[in-house]
Amino acid sequence: MLVDAKPLTAETFKQFGFVFEAPAAPGRSPPAAELRDVRKWATATLTVSLEEPATSPLRIARLERHPFSTQTFIPLDLSRYLIVVAPAREDGNPSTFESKAFIGAAQQGCSYSTGVWHAAFSVLDRRGSYAALIWRDGTDDDEVFFELPQPLTVTGI
Repeated sequence: MLVDAKPLTAETFKQFGFVFEAPAAPGRSPPAAELRDVRKWATATLTVSLEEPATSPLRIARLERHPFSTQTFIPLDLSRYLIVVAPAREDGNPSTFESKAFIGAAQQGCSYSTGVWHAAFSVLDRRGSYAALIWRDGTDDDEVFFELPQPLTVTGI
């Protein structure tokens, strides 16, 4: 199954969460995303990753979701990045036929809404680093994985 990557914008991503960008002029932006966890005992955690760039064609064999927490990605030092998302079907599993792929720019971050199915964050073009914010309580409910019966192949990167 092919998924063609499109530019990441707040409008095209709003079904899955929020997109925020560095301000174009000095000053602070208005609130950019709603970050939360519905479990009162979960703790916000911040991780920083350094990744090698993904190569084309990129094949996605597994999706994940965080049923109780938003997950936010903040670029630190990268060129572009790829995110792949899928809405949930009525049975809760990902609707791979409705998968979307987006290419984010270095000055853009994104935040997945609670429970959104997504592939692992991938940097493009060169080695890159980013920070990720998510709430965890140490249980299996922190993240749920789904092995795809047929891998998604992302084009347009």
